[in-house]
Amino acid sequence: MPKIEVHVQPDHLSVLARTKKPTLAVAELVWNGLDADADEVRVRFIRNSMEGIEAITVEDDGNGLPYDDAKPAFGNLGGSPKTKAPRTERRRRLYHGRYGKGRFRAFHLGKTVDWRTRYLQDHQCLEYHITGHRSNLKYFDLSDRKQLTTKKTGTVVTITDLIKQWRLDGPKAEQEIAEHFALYLRQYQGARIIYDGKTIDPEALIESSATYPLTATYTEDGSEHKLEATLSVIEWKQDVERVLCLCDDEGFALEEVPPLIKAPRLNFTAYLKCALLRELADDNALGLGELHPPLKALLDEARAQLREHYRKRRTQISANTLEHWKDCNLYPYSGHAKTMTERTERQVFDLLAINLYEYLPEMEEAGERNIRFSLRLLKEAMRTDPSSLHRILEDVLDLPHQAQEELAGLLERTSLAGMISACKMIVDRMDLLAGLEELLFHKPYKEQLLERKQLHPILAENTWLFGEHFHLTSSDKSLTTVLRKYKQLLGDEGEIDVYDPVQVEGQSSGIVDLVLGRQAPCARGTQHDFLVVELKRPRHSLNDEDATQIRRYARAVIKDERFRETESRWTFWLLGNDMTDGIKMEAHNSDRPRGLIQTYTTPTRAEIWVKTWGEVIDECRGRLQTYQEHLQHEADRDRALEHLRQAYERYLPAAAAEASRTPQG
Repeated sequence: MPKIEVHVQPDHLSVLARTKKPTLAVAELVWNGLDADADEVRVRFIRNSMEGIEAITVEDDGNGLPYDDAKPAFGNLGGSPKTKAPRTERRRRLYHGRYGKGRFRAFHLGKTVDWRTRYLQDHQCLEYHITGHRSNLKYFDLSDRKQLTTKKTGTVVTITDLIKQWRLDGPKAEQEIAEHFALYLRQYQGARIIYDGKTIDPEALIESSATYPLTATYTEDGSEHKLEATLSVIEWKQDVERVLCLCDDEGFALEEVPPLIKAPRLNFTAYLKCALLRELADDNALGLGELHPPLKALLDEARAQLREHYRKRRTQISANTLEHWKDCNLYPYSGHAKTMTERTERQVFDLLAINLYEYLPEMEEAGERNIRFSLRLLKEAMRTDPSSLHRILEDVLDLPHQAQEELAGLLERTSLAGMISACKMIVDRMDLLAGLEELLFHKPYKEQLLERKQLHPILAENTWLFGEHFHLTSSDKSLTTVLRKYKQLLGDEGEIDVYDPVQVEGQSSGIVDLVLGRQAPCARGTQHDFLVVELKRPRHSLNDEDATQIRRYARAVIKDERFRETESRWTFWLLGNDMTDGIKMEAHNSDRPRGLIQTYTTPTRAEIWVKTWGEVIDECRGRLQTYQEHLQHEADRDRALEHLRQAYERYLPAAAAEASRTPQG
């Protein structure tokens, strides 16, 4: 089979095979079809039984590539016939590609790419294949040609051995293709692109469009120069990734760069058109940006015009939004404002409401009922509690510039409600730690605190105290119940009979305070980690008898035949306020980590630790310290007790519940 040698260095070809988006690699093959005078280009995805994409085909009904043109077309970068004739022969469309670089983008998607092309010669249809491999981009295999009975011409490009599972299907990919070909399809309405079975119709997706003339000025070699360009802004009906497309003077997209403007709720693609951009693309210089004075001047001018466009559109969008609220009876005011005070109030309300609407996209998705409720709430806040409203505006609108940018960036990635919820969770945890200290160490409270009826329920709702990774909890259950939960975790693979009680030395069965569990992956399947916590009331000091009790629990699990040879690991904690000298000496042995008093390795892995509440609270505070510093929150006694009363009043000792209602001076 003859070879086509590409006359360029392999490292340069590797650069050409890269692209920022996988859809852009597909787009290059679509361009090849359109440049071949195709009326229709179809992109298909061949899926496996799991609906994963395992091959990609791009088929066009264009003229095909004559056999004699195959070697120069694939062997040379440059010298393309497109550079000599600016328009296609049959449809008289402007060419997009000119130097044969686009075909290499296909190797960004897969390791093997095959071109099957059919063309007419002397009224006969001939077909042949060209095949390339990512492992050697310098050579293509060229098959012999054969004669066909059909007269149908065109090219089918097939990409196989995909490098990864690309996200090439779905609404987002379709939108990216529509954005890329929007200007072309608007100009040449006879061309059709069918992407994964759907016809790309930019007009159906466009909300509005505008075009602006630009003049960019830059200085070079001591002289001032001017560049003429145009900027087209297309706004879409659905959310898109906002980009600034760099195009040649005919509107062919060559590269995408960030627009670098904040424009909430404005879903747009901007197209900067200038002849210079084609020259830079041909020289692989579009990525120079700030280092290229003419390109920098063009980008600066385009971004300035985008900001001006947004300023004008924002006024229109705001007016339309307010009218929509009024038409749908969502606006909290009725009739016309009669006095200057009423007009001023409505102007302020409109400003606040529109800002709220812009920066909270979920407000639109919440439905009319929730929008009506939110607007009325804002109105009442303005009227009844202006001091709180002023504080919100002052804290948010007068943020330092960097903090405003950070807030805007966060709101693009998550919701304001989500940020508030996360901050509240951290503040609640800090308040809980301070409250626990009061309950456990303040004499009037710790004398009354009962571990089973009061301390247990609070801890069972806050298992993060013992580690974020323990997410399955059980409280005050016999070890038989622990085994039943373990059986549920193992599923059908487990062979543990959970209906026989676990015998603990000296007792009919064992009772534990808290059991926390997690599943963790391991080499042979899923490993199950359990933490068993034995609590003692605050006024009790941990002693040797307590250590003996927790050892019994551990031995009951280790000896039980149901846990032998299982992928499980058990950690037992004996937890209290203080400990006697005897147990303290054992827990502070220099040969072991602080608190570890026993280790078992067979037949089941287990460890026994003695811990004090002071150690647990310090460890939790350490995990929260960074957040506390950024939130600048100090959990004082009164706030901590109030938090406990609001969340856990039914579990509090009488003295603590009463104290939380009466702040101390």
